[in-house]
Amino acid sequence: MKYILIVAILLVTIYSYAQNDLVRYRPCSSGCGSELNTAFNYDDSTTFATPDVISDYVVRKTIGTRFHQAIDYTVQGEEDRGYDIVAIGGGKISKIEGGEIYKTISVGSYKYTHIFQNEIPLTGKFIKSGKFIMKKVEPKLGLISIPWAIIDLEYCRAFCEEADRTIVIPGLENSFCGSNTFTTINEVEVGWDIAPIGDSKAPQGTHLHLERVTGGTKHDPNQFMQHDSQDFGMTLTTKDNTNIESKFWLGGNHNTPVYPSDWNKRDFGSWTQTGTYPYAHNDASNQIYDDYFFADFYTIIHKTNHKKFADFPSDARYNDGKYKLKTTVTNVQDELFTIPGADFMLDNFQPYLTKIEVSSNNSDLYEISRNGIDADLKVANNGIISNSIGDYSVKLNLIFTYPLTVEIRTSEPMQNMICGHRLKIGSTVFQELAMTKSSSDKLKWTVNI
Repeated sequence: MKYILIVAILLVTIYSYAQNDLVRYRPCSSGCGSELNTAFNYDDSTTFATPDVISDYVVRKTIGTRFHQAIDYTVQGEEDRGYDIVAIGGGKISKIEGGEIYKTISVGSYKYTHIFQNEIPLTGKFIKSGKFIMKKVEPKLGLISIPWAIIDLEYCRAFCEEADRTIVIPGLENSFCGSNTFTTINEVEVGWDIAPIGDSKAPQGTHLHLERVTGGTKHDPNQFMQHDSQDFGMTLTTKDNTNIESKFWLGGNHNTPVYPSDWNKRDFGSWTQTGTYPYAHNDASNQIYDDYFFADFYTIIHKTNHKKFADFPSDARYNDGKYKLKTTVTNVQDELFTIPGADFMLDNFQPYLTKIEVSSNNSDLYEISRNGIDADLKVANNGIISNSIGDYSVKLNLIFTYPLTVEIRTSEPMQNMICGHRLKIGSTVFQELAMTKSSSDKLKWTVNI
């Protein structure tokens, strides 16, 4: 088995790393308690693993959101409704949106969206998902604003962009927080529970749509996150007879058609297809680069002149045969990952005979060698190997005795070889004999006649 090693480097610019920049959630496996006074039971927090990413920071198909400026996470589809989102970083609450279908909470540099459900709370009313309640604060004399607030009934915290506002939840039993009246805070600490996973303005289903915003500009959250359970993969697709195209991906969407099947009609993407363009090799201006390095290598490349293709096997960097493509990936934190090798058969050239020897009783009777460039299909009796019977004439104008030993060498490894011979020119008697491999590289074969 031969090996080709490809090293892939993720093209991601890292601005900063923080130990807490992990996206976490708390499942409520035994019930989230969607009704007002229903008990809830949340498990310990766990990290969204890389395969939980269902849509990346990429170009999208939908015209309304042509560029998806966030990362989407989901754990179990509809089942994760009401799961608790844990604050990635601490900071001030800059905005809670709740009046429209689309509901969000912005804390520090992160914006968590699609929280709760599409329901629009009526004046003075509230909506609930899991242990969280969304409602507007009570009017306050001298203040025009009546912002939205989110209440966590487990830790009895009321989040709002304005601190020291009052919010009352009619009908809430005192068994939860000792009162149905809360005073808001506008600061969040790292690791606090802040909102439920939902599907507000998300017809595809429940998921967390996570944005990173600094200085009014949206950034790829991948630049700031530490990934948990990184899982790199690779596929091989033969595009033509000379080039094998390798694709590397980071975790998410392993079981979805991440890449279009027709490269001439590639799409921008959809809910099940990220639509990431392979821009890693593209230096055109004003184009968004993705997070991946797509290594396209030409297997028929010349072994010394890398600007041209080889005309025959001996001049190729990779001769025909069985290979295993082994890939390693180094991420931006200099962590090394190894992808299991992929087996493939390389077959760029038509094989031909490079040498024929005939001997009897250890005495050489005939020998001919051929350089690769002489293996021209247009030349008669040139030793080209095929699945059909070929005819190569060897005239022995000598006195010899049987058995004859015929030894041939081929331009590339062969799986099996058959030698057919006529004992006499013009004879209708044709005999086929299986040849024996006489070298470990499968380039040398012998047979006794």
